[in-house]
Amino acid sequence: VRAKARKMPHARKDDSSATGTTRVGSLVEADSQLFLLLEQCCYVPAGSQSSSLSCSCAASEKASPVRNRPFVRCWAKAADGTVLGKVEQWPARSNTMSPTWFSARPLGTSLSEHPGAILRLELWDGATLLGCLDANLGNLPGHHDETMAFEMQDGVSDPPATITFQVLDSAALSFASKTVYFVRHGESVWNNAQSKGLLHEMAAELDHPLSAKGAEQAEALRRRIEAGRKTGDAAATELCSPGVLYVSPLCRAVQTGLIALGPSQAASGGEFVLMATAREKQNLGGFDSMSNRKGTEILHGTVEGMKRLYGTQPDKLRECVDTFKKVNFDVHEAEEDWWCEGTSDSSEMLHHRLQEFMAQILYTPHETAVVVGHSHFFRSVFKSCLSEEFGAVNKTLAKDIVTKKLCNCGVVKMQLDPRRGVEGKPIISLELVLGTTLDSDGGMRDQLNACCAAPGHVDDRDAENTLVLQGESTGAENTLVL
Repeated sequence: VRAKARKMPHARKDDSSATGTTRVGSLVEADSQLFLLLEQCCYVPAGSQSSSLSCSCAASEKASPVRNRPFVRCWAKAADGTVLGKVEQWPARSNTMSPTWFSARPLGTSLSEHPGAILRLELWDGATLLGCLDANLGNLPGHHDETMAFEMQDGVSDPPATITFQVLDSAALSFASKTVYFVRHGESVWNNAQSKGLLHEMAAELDHPLSAKGAEQAEALRRRIEAGRKTGDAAATELCSPGVLYVSPLCRAVQTGLIALGPSQAASGGEFVLMATAREKQNLGGFDSMSNRKGTEILHGTVEGMKRLYGTQPDKLRECVDTFKKVNFDVHEAEEDWWCEGTSDSSEMLHHRLQEFMAQILYTPHETAVVVGHSHFFRSVFKSCLSEEFGAVNKTLAKDIVTKKLCNCGVVKMQLDPRRGVEGKPIISLELVLGTTLDSDGGMRDQLNACCAAPGHVDDRDAENTLVLQGESTGAENTLVL
């Protein structure tokens, strides 16, 4: 289901067409800046193995795997081809015919300055230009998803690759300060095994679900939120009804969201938007940060995990299943291999993902957002995006938030300033709320490259500190770095 939270509001509708959309040319104000929200491409050629695979050919994809890395470039230009503003590029997605992004970038220009501006979109695979298209910016629908076909360079792709995007007016993006909450998941089966040094149990499966203790932590968070809402606590009230609720596609995060925030979302017809960029930092040997589930498989896995978790507690299981049925899920961002591929994140990969993540929450029309995710990814966000001004005034918290980790089911409330942009350190304030504490990393067990126990990218280690395990679920040798 496409989340309602993805729909952008219209600033005004004095030039609406029969379909109820408004053209960009009449939508923008005199000082408005334009943004492009890239959603998805489809029918992307599958690299050298095929030139015309379509989104619907899942069966043939298994027989002939896709081998490509498509990405999109975009800019505004004048009639003579002069670049206006900035050339933006969205990161490559691996091995997919229908890559998704759902993130916005500023075009760096306005129609008041360049009323005849042309939007240029290009689809690339590595160093190969696959297709391109030009469209008059002023004639495009504003704040409404538009799908257009590329002019393919090979001239034979049938159907041609398409792109779905929205052109946004900065006035509709709520450039006032945004309130964003980070919620860390409860203790996972991996965390529990890690604390006891049970290495074989850590390697027995991928994408570990919540442990019994983790479920109790999520239930406790829900009670704190409910109690806070009754007493008028601002954080608790906003957590009950955010403008948008994002959840990492990893099982423990989805389960935490359902237990802690699901009932309040279900009561208001709310949504869970699976946010692939919010997954935990992948570590070599960190099996809890690896997954082989995509799209609705993630939801099926969540339900199965709930059955294991509450198998002896029928009332709680019934409540979870009922909540699950009442909440709408948007899985668009997690339908392809790219979100869960690989075994570790390089520094460059993590940097690009952090930028995409911040662009998604910074350039949203919603003034309040919640992200349920992971301690080490959150810590990377703080390192990259916490403003220097905040650190100068709040030295202890600014230091602790980038060196320690959120407690399980801990909550951080932040204020973001969209005017600073993705690279301008837009987190201008933060505070720990609802009894949240920060835990220190330390000890050998915290160095096992766990989801919530060690820095994400693995540096070179001595061979004597590497332990090879046989994973039951994978059947292959897996490596833990000690």
